[in-house]
Amino acid sequence: MLAGKDSTFDIIGKGKVEFETSVDGKTRRVSIDGVLHTPNLRSNLISISQLGTKGIDVFFKGGNKALVLTSKGEIIITITKFGQLYAVDINRVLTNIFVTQSKQQAVSFDIWHKRLGHTSTELICNMISGKLVDGLTTKGKLSMNSLCEDCIFGKHTTHPFNKTSSQETELLKRIYINIWRPSQVQSAGDYTYFILIIDGFSSYKTVAFLKTKSADVTLNILKAYHIEAEQQTGKKLKRIRLNIGRE
Repeated sequence: MLAGKDSTFDIIGKGKVEFETSVDGKTRRVSIDGVLHTPNLRSNLISISQLGTKGIDVFFKGGNKALVLTSKGEIIITITKFGQLYAVDINRVLTNIFVTQSKQQAVSFDIWHKRLGHTSTELICNMISGKLVDGLTTKGKLSMNSLCEDCIFGKHTTHPFNKTSSQETELLKRIYINIWRPSQVQSAGDYTYFILIIDGFSSYKTVAFLKTKSADVTLNILKAYHIEAEQQTGKKLKRIRLNIGRE
């Protein structure tokens, strides 16, 4: 794009920017569409003429202030003059910037296939022919140059397990124990772990919450489960299986 004094800068993207402003003591969230991404430009600029095309009015008050109003006359942005330019009064720029066009130049069909999450060629052709996506421009033929290796691996299925596994034929013949990792947020009772005990025959599950994963705490939980399970089922616990996890 051509700027003043015959200088130029590159536009490599187009998207939406959101920021927060304060108007009469209230925080407002403002979203601007069609923002051009120009990394080499030192300042972020807003075109008044572009705002006008979207039905937004800019009112310059006497002194060093200006107001940006919606078509209903609602103030959404305040502006303060610094030197020869007006600066938008922004509380903070929100970090989630939505990019709708990442590259201006056309790229091959294979690259778009990867950018769009390895979607089908038929869907990409429909998006191109229907002009459903801004900036989706390709060069070359509208088909894959070769088979996508990632798609082939992703569609592979697991080979059947050749080894036979023993099945539990009665209650408490074998139970499975797993301790869930520490939670980032403690529960209302200050618990950060839980232990899951599953009976292999009935798939009956027992859960107990833990404040720590120390051997004393977990062993007491297992002892209590052992006594209760044998009393309720009339069976004897024979085997315990652990996943030897690092939690």
